Amino acid sequence: MKNILLVAATALALTTTTSFAESGAENFDNNVASVTANVGRYSLSVKGTEDNGFTQFGVNANVLAYGMSDNLSSALDVYGTWYRSNEQIGLGADYIVTYAVNDLSVYGVANIEYVADERDFSAGDFFTAPTLGASYQMTDKVGAYTEVSYAWNVSDDFSEVGGEVELGANIALADNITLNPALVRTFDTAEDTTQLHVGLAFNF
Repeated sequence: MKNILLVAATALALTTTTSFAESGAENFDNNVASVTANVGRYSLSVKGTEDNGFTQFGVNANVLAYGMSDNLSSALDVYGTWYRSNEQIGLGADYIVTYAVNDLSVYGVANIEYVADERDFSAGDFFTAPTLGASYQMTDKVGAYTEVSYAWNVSDDFSEVGGEVELGANIALADNITLNPALVRTFDTAEDTTQLHVGLAFNF
């Protein structure tokens, strides 16, 4: 019953937030939706926005995962992304370190990505966007998290690209289906925005 009430409350919050966005009562910009399919250590994702429709397609693979102690673990992921709206392709890697105690996890991500125009892949730039985050598993069905990241263009003397703060939840709708609603606020960018992100993940 507690899980049903939590899911209902989250759904109500999302409905209310969307209504505010549509009425102009809150300044939400170009909200995002995504679908992810996880198969073992691989995942495929599709993302779109309300203004631009389908914007990107991504493939991710976990190539290394190991425990360093009872509470400390790390993983290395590699990924490729087609940024359709920008006509660019990105190839990158994330190194993730997680410290977990009971239901609380704190994690950091070191990132590097090469992004280039899809018509000339040799003339791209390297970017880095390290992330710090924390998550808490409130019940066996519902978890909450918050994270902050900041990006720099490594190829342009580490010029600042901007950052974002994300606050979200992971809600297990079924054994293999997870709903991920989140609020994302960018900062230090050319045009800062606040977005509602809604993701759906399927685990096979």
